[in-house]
Amino acid sequence: MLVHGGFADASSSWNVDRTQAAAWHTIPSWGLVATQDKAIPAALERYGYQRAGPHTVEVAASHVAMISHPDVVTELIVDAANGPT
Repeated sequence: MLVHGGFADASSSWNVDRTQAAAWHTIPSWGLVATQDKAIPAALERYGYQRAGPHTVEVAASHVAMISHPDVVTELIVDAANGPT
C-alpha cells in the first residue's frame, strides 16, 4: 500500500497525457508492510517499497492492517499528509 500526500488537479489532463517518467522517482511516498499478509508476501512488499524509496512502516498484521491496526495506519496517513521530514 503506497500512500501519496497529494492529488492532481481535476482540470488537468492526467488521464490523457502519456507518462514521461514514473512518479515514484520524484514524489515522496509512504508504505505499510503487513508482515503477516497471506495475499502479498512481506518480502515482496519490501522489495517494491525499496525500489520506490518510501517512508516505510511495518506492522504485524494481515492484508487488512487498516482494520486490525487502525492506529498505525492513521499515523502513517497523517505523516504522509504532513509531508517528508
